[in-house]
Amino acid sequence: MQNLHLKCGICQELRVLNSPKWQQAKVVINVPTPREDVMRLEQVPILLIAIAAALAAPTDPSGRVGRLSYINGPVSFQPAGITDWVDADIIRPLTTGDQAWVGAGGRAEIHVGSTALRLGANAAFQFLNLDDQTIQIHVSKGILTVRARNLAQNQNFKINTPSLAFTVLDAGEYRIGANPDSQTTNVTVRSGAGEVTAGESAFPAGASQQAIVVGGDQTTFNLVSAPGVDAWDQWSASGDLREDRSPSARYVSRKVGG
Repeated sequence: MQNLHLKCGICQELRVLNSPKWQQAKVVINVPTPREDVMRLEQVPILLIAIAAALAAPTDPSGRVGRLSYINGPVSFQPAGITDWVDADIIRPLTTGDQAWVGAGGRAEIHVGSTALRLGANAAFQFLNLDDQTIQIHVSKGILTVRARNLAQNQNFKINTPSLAFTVLDAGEYRIGANPDSQTTNVTVRSGAGEVTAGESAFPAGASQQAIVVGGDQTTFNLVSAPGVDAWDQWSASGDLREDRSPSARYVSRKVGG
């Protein structure tokens, strides 16, 4: 009798499985059609583009800026992307694209970390690029003296004028004088080392040397001994001495780059 009930139970289960309702309910796994496979493959490039865009998203901007630390006389400032010039303020931050103009009888000093950039009268200055690895400056007119206290191994430091490009290769003191009227640029290396690129020529300039470059696209150059110091050099040296004796120099290493 027990076997009979078992067989009847099996028959009942078979009838339930073969019922129309069960036939509709038991299909729970969808097998993609060839068309659906193609559509999914077409979505792969879109996904890859989205991933690439995320990877290429801009990183946090550089935290390094230049700061106007000294002003004497007429000094103007033009932020990047702005056509108007305004009077410069002490401690004003400067970054890529910003320009400064020092008028007649004026002087200014900009610091990028421990690096001092001193501008003389009638000097036109611009940061072409300024980030954690690069300082690139354009001086179209006037005198710029650079005191680079430290130059990290991965640091790129370049100064452009209408006649040349000068790459700072070591910590030291450098004076660049640009005269657009005569198309002449003088690079005086008081200490340190650098490389001058003018036209298709490139040559080193070491301590106690001066490079004189004349011309624009077609240039001539001469490498001579550095001249003696003048009033401008003395003023710049006094700024270095003042910084060396400042209380902060006792606690902040001068090896900290700009």
